[in-house]
Amino acid sequence: MEYAIFVFTGLAILHFWYEAIYAPSKRLEIRFKLFELRDEARMLKIKYGKELDDKHFQYLQESLNGLIRHLYNIDLVLLVALSIKVHEDKEFKKRMEANAKALEGCNVPEAREIIKRGAKLVERAVNINSGGWIFYVVPIAIAFACYRMTAKLIRFICAMPEHELDKIAKPTTAAGLAR
Repeated sequence: MEYAIFVFTGLAILHFWYEAIYAPSKRLEIRFKLFELRDEARMLKIKYGKELDDKHFQYLQESLNGLIRHLYNIDLVLLVALSIKVHEDKEFKKRMEANAKALEGCNVPEAREIIKRGAKLVERAVNINSGGWIFYVVPIAIAFACYRMTAKLIRFICAMPEHELDKIAKPTTAAGLAR
């Protein structure tokens, strides 16, 4: 029992370190990079003028603004909610596909590069914002894997003839069971 207390205390300390120190600094780094991308997009509009049409520029700037604003909410839970929304709401799915095609269909290569770099930052945000779960999910996954392995071994023990079990099992003196 005392080991469980030490393990859970250690997990709580790791979780605190991750959520209070590591993740906020990484989120801030991503936030600043998103601001840089938005500034680059604005500079592209100045540089290319009408070549970067207003529709593409508007989609790009609005998507970057949305990412900056909601950076702290972009995690696995949001991805699951979005997946459900896309699956249930066909009209929403069509709008999002149209927006994505509009962004990807931009004729300015630098703008498409900004989109790709933004997507990589979003991937990092999902990993960082969902990283606190690692301290709770990984031990459960390990326990589950151990249980499955143990269940399989118990199945083998149940199917093992006595002479095979005698080769593996060490005699015990517990409860006077030794031969």
